[in-house]
Amino acid sequence: MKKRIEKIIKTGISRISISIDEINNTDYSKKESFVHIESEKVIENVKNLIYKKGNKKFPIIILQPVIQKGGIKKLEGLIDFASEFGIKEIHPIRIDN
Repeated sequence: MKKRIEKIIKTGISRISISIDEINNTDYSKKESFVHIESEKVIENVKNLIYKKGNKKFPIIILQPVIQKGGIKKLEGLIDFASEFGIKEIHPIRIDN
């Protein structure tokens, strides 16, 4: 994946929108273990993308979580993650079921 990330950076695209629903591990005990592993891979890849981007202006990295009914609290972890890693945009999509 690191080579793919380097290729993405080199393309010169201006924005990358990443669909990620949560950062916080507190809900993982309720899910299947493979979900936890896949979520950790996504988070690690986002961190690698940020690292490879470095101080470059582009691509702008956007987190785009899908928020379901009762899931607004999960935004706290995403906001903390975004703040810690310099991500300036979060575009939540709300789904009320």
